[in-house]
Parts: sequence; structure tokens; C-alpha cells
Amino acid sequence: MKRGENNVERAVADTMRECDGAELVRKRQRRRIPTRSRRWIFGVITIVLAVIVCLTILETVFRVIFFQPKGRVAVPHEFRLSDTEGIPYELTPNHDYEWKYGPRSLLDRGFRVPVHINAQGFRDDPVVVPKPPGIIRILALGDSFTWGLGVPREDGWVDCAESMLRARSGRTVDIINTGVGSWNTEIEAAFLTARGMALQPDAVILGFLVNDLRAAETQYQIDDDGYLVSTLSGSARLHLQALLYEEVPRGGLLKRWVESSHLIRWVSGRRLKTESRQLMFSGDQIDSTRTMAALTRIIDTVRNAGIPLYVCIFPGIGDPISPQEKAGMDAVAALCSAAGVPVARMEDPVAGIPPEDLWVHPRDHHPNARAHRLYAKHIVSRFFHDDDTLVLKPVPGMLREPGDQ
Repeated sequence: MKRGENNVERAVADTMRECDGAELVRKRQRRRIPTRSRRWIFGVITIVLAVIVCLTILETVFRVIFFQPKGRVAVPHEFRLSDTEGIPYELTPNHDYEWKYGPRSLLDRGFRVPVHINAQGFRDDPVVVPKPPGIIRILALGDSFTWGLGVPREDGWVDCAESMLRARSGRTVDIINTGVGSWNTEIEAAFLTARGMALQPDAVILGFLVNDLRAAETQYQIDDDGYLVSTLSGSARLHLQALLYEEVPRGGLLKRWVESSHLIRWVSGRRLKTESRQLMFSGDQIDSTRTMAALTRIIDTVRNAGIPLYVCIFPGIGDPISPQEKAGMDAVAALCSAAGVPVARMEDPVAGIPPEDLWVHPRDHHPNARAHRLYAKHIVSRFFHDDDTLVLKPVPGMLREPGDQ
């Protein structure tokens, strides 16, 4: 009996060990799946952390060695939509604000430019109408180069030329700055007819920038935050978005990171340099026919008023000019010459100077104070100085007192 019981006990023990072994195998098999999952998750986390560390190191290197300047901060309520036919938008009247530019180097703190827009929507003193006696009033039409984007008002070519003319003539000469960023010749023609001539100018200076060759097809609106946005193919974007940044970026974490990353700005800058140059009216096409028609309207309007017109043709500073744009600029000069309108080619006064020495900011290639002073000297010498006697060509004597010899 005892032997049989022992056999039974051993059999039971063996069975239990087999069951325990089978259970252990099952447990191990069940554990394999979570173990593999954990290893996979651990691998992904390791890769993500490695990428973050590498990007952090690269970002640090670019901030120290390849510092990427951040340009001008977008200004809400800088513009408003216009009710005047042919003028899509205009400067907001009675508006004081600042243009804020980001650091240009690791040790730079950036800079700010105060801006005042008068009650008539000009970056100038109030314009009295009717014009007081004894004042020589010159109307300056143009876009951001005339507006003086990025420089204090007194450093723009309009105010510099005004000061030079006053000093040389001893007369009260006022040059009214009616420039608005990204206006083109069609808009300027509409403004001259609707509002400009009512200011009773004695002469008109038209600043023609190379991107004025593009016909404006862009539609504009003011968004809920007061920014002027343009609608292209049904989508809205910041006006002149290649130059503007939001002080507090709207959008998610990704957008905030992209705008603050020096690495991303370096990569995007290299990409833009390999593409064709995008002008301010990025949705528009070169249409010389419309541009020439608008220029002809300006010439006729000024001629009918019996006052002289002067045209300054500005190229971009350091930006490549396509053969089509070069031909367009030459055609503008030829049209003016045929109409007897004096022309100044504004590449002449800045020839031979490195472009970076003439920019407002590395991210904003508008002319700085040095470039504006050179422009003003060229304009005064080209249009208003003849044999050391100040005149308004082609109407000699306009800047002379009656009876002067």
C-alpha cells in the first residue's frame, strides 16, 4: 500500500510540476508581448530625445555663430480700407505707433522707429488748404521708399530734400509725403486725381519702384486683430508677410517655435534665395500696359494743371532685377522722356556701395538713412539745381521771388 501511495504521490507531484512548467511557459509567453512593446516605445522615445537634443544643439550653434536677424514686427491698425475708387487701402489717420525691429546680431537689442500719421493720412505735418501765400508745395507720390519705411521721418528722402531746398533757396519749400507702402502706379494715379491735386501742389515728384510694374490683383481686408491681410486664391495672409512678424504670434506651439527658431529662419532664407524673387504684390503679374496707362494719366493730370512732374525710378537695393523688369524700367524712362518729363535713375547715387550698407535691416531691404540722403542729394541736383540757381524745371523761376534776377 505504501509503495502504491508513493507512486501516486510522485505522479501527482510530476503532474503538478508539469502544470507549473506549462503555466510558467504561458506566463513567459504572455510577458513577451509587453516586453517587446516596451522596447519599441523605449526606442522611439530615445530617437525623439536624440532629435530634440540635436536640434537644441543646432539651434544654440545658429544663435551664436549663424545669428538670424528677426525683422519688423507687424503693426495692427496701421492701414485701413479706403472708400476712394481705385485705392484699396490707406494709412490710418491720426495714428501714432512704432516700427519695431528685432536684433541684428547676438549682442544687438534691435531698434524702434516712431511714426506719426496726420489727420489727412500722410506721414507729414498737417497740410493747409488753401495753400498759404509764399509756400512752394511739392507733392511726393510713391510707395514704401517714399513713405520712408524703417527710418525716422527726418531721415527719409522727402524730408532730406525739403531741408536741402529750403537751405539753398531761402524759401519755404514743403514736400508733402503721401507715400504708402506697396502702392503701385495705378493706385497713385487714382490718389493724385481724387485727392492729390486738391492739395494745390506747385510740382509733383513720382517715386517709381521696380515692383510698380505689377498690376494689383490682390484683394485686401482688415482682420479681427486690425491687421491688413491680402486674399490670394481664397486664403488670407499677412500683408508683406516676408518682412513682417507678429509681436505675439497667433497660432499653436509649432508656429511660435518656427518664428523664434534661428535654424528654421536660416533654412527658409536659403530656400528663398534659390527661388525667383517674390515682390510685394506676390499675387500680381507684370502688366506694363496697365502701368504705362497709369503713368500716362499722371503725366496728363499734372500737365493739365500746368505744373512740372519729376519721376524717380528706384530699383530694389541689392535685389536681382529680371530682364523683363529691366525692360519695364527702361520703358518708363522712355515714356517720360518722350513726354518731356525729367527722370532720375536712382541706382546712380548708390552705385558701388555694398547693399548691406544701405539696408534698414538685414531682414528688411528698404533704404536706410544713408541711402535716403544720397537719394535726396541726387533728386535736388537732378531736378532743382541748375547753374547754382535753384529752379523748378521745366518752369524756371518758380523757386525765385518775384522780381529776382
